[in-house]
Amino acid sequence: MLRAVMRTASVRHRCRSPGLPLALLLALLGGALRGQTPAGPLPPTGPAAALRARFLGEFALPAGGTLEVGCTEDGLLVRGIGLQASVRLLAGRWPARDKAAEQALERGEARAMALLLPIVRGEGAAADVAFAGAEAGARARQAIAAAAQRVGADPELQFVGTESGAQPAAWFRLRGRNGGAWLRATWGAQRRFQSLVEAREPPFHAEFKLVRADVAAAVIQGHAVTLTVEGEGAGRVLVLEDASPGAAGLCEFRWRADLH
Repeated sequence: MLRAVMRTASVRHRCRSPGLPLALLLALLGGALRGQTPAGPLPPTGPAAALRARFLGEFALPAGGTLEVGCTEDGLLVRGIGLQASVRLLAGRWPARDKAAEQALERGEARAMALLLPIVRGEGAAADVAFAGAEAGARARQAIAAAAQRVGADPELQFVGTESGAQPAAWFRLRGRNGGAWLRATWGAQRRFQSLVEAREPPFHAEFKLVRADVAAAVIQGHAVTLTVEGEGAGRVLVLEDASPGAAGLCEFRWRADLH
């Protein structure tokens, strides 16, 4: 049976720290890091290996969504899965104090999952409802079937994030025992998908650099974002602090699993 992951709820917060000013962070990092090509979850090497190792793994937000942290050559690749994590790693902040924007993101996630999940389950007429045209629906079914066969039986369907701009799109991941596959569905008219293809890395990631033993940092869309690791082993917590004002910019992700 296919499992679906889609949860949007409030984020747990703690008292916010002062954070690092952007000018200081840029000086520490030597410039903006946004837009570099991800290298994937490679084994840590070099003198900073022991420090970086504390950050590595899959960390879950209690309200839903995860951070997946792997290594680049000299830093950390942090990928956001789910609404909260993806928005923060794409924009460097949550749309704080903009309730309409927040609700639009949540409605988009719910609509995207409601359209795609029945197709993944193999319900015959689902593509006719989800896609603007029989041909687009047929191509989507073929792409999903090919991805599901490759990742293995009983895959988990995850909503990854929403990509805005001239061509808005919803990103998903099919995840099974043999790995995962990224799916990108572009939005068309009447709140239906225009097309769906298997794609490479989605844009919800950033490269972080260690600035202290327990703190890594990045500049995302001109915003200073820090990642602090607390605890040891399975008790580790990652605290993501972005540019959202007040408590809205502070999220705790608890260790859930190692990356493979």
